[in-house]
Amino acid sequence: MQLPRCVRINADDARSAAALADGGWREIEILETWQHRVPWYVESPPHIDMATKADLDRCLEIGAVAFWADRLHSDPMVLKHDADEARAEWIRAAFGSDQGAILVCRDKGADPPHGFIILRCDPVDGRTRVDLIAVHPDHQRRGEASCLLKAALNWGPRGNWLRAGTSSVNEPARRLYASMGMHKTREQRTFHK
Repeated sequence: MQLPRCVRINADDARSAAALADGGWREIEILETWQHRVPWYVESPPHIDMATKADLDRCLEIGAVAFWADRLHSDPMVLKHDADEARAEWIRAAFGSDQGAILVCRDKGADPPHGFIILRCDPVDGRTRVDLIAVHPDHQRRGEASCLLKAALNWGPRGNWLRAGTSSVNEPARRLYASMGMHKTREQRTFHK
C-alpha cells in the first residue's frame, strides 16, 4: 500500500498553495481544528468505558464502515481499500500503545462496542487530542458521538483543552463539535503528492 505524501498549510496562504500546485501537489481538503476548554467537572455517560484488547476486532469493523471524509478517503487517487487499511493500522497502533486512551460505548458491560474514540495527550502543549472518533452507522444519530466526547472531557487534564480535527466537508462532525461547545480555531489546506 503506497500512500501519498501529505503537507498542510494555513488555509489563507495563497502563495504557498500556488507553489504546491505548481510542484504537482493536489489539494485534497480543508482541515478544521476545533477545541474546547476542559471543564472541571463533566458527568461521564455510564455506558462509556475504557477499551480492552478484546474490543480491537469490533473497533476495526466500525472503522471499516464509518470513515469517509478523512484526507485519504477524500483523495480520488487513493483506493478505498488502502484508505480503510490505513485507518485500520491507526486503530491497531492505538490498541498496541500505552500512550493515550481508547474509550468505547456499548449497551451493556459485556456487549461489543458500537463506537470508539482514540485520545492522545500532546507532549508539547499537554492538550488532549481526538485522534479518531467513529460510531457504527447502525448506531449513529443517537447521541453516541456526543457521549464519547463528554467522556473524553473527563479523560484530559482539568482546565486544559480538548482538540479535534475534521474535514470541512464532514458536516456531521462539524455539527457535533459545535453542539459540544467547541470552537473552530484553525483551517489548513491539505495537499497530497
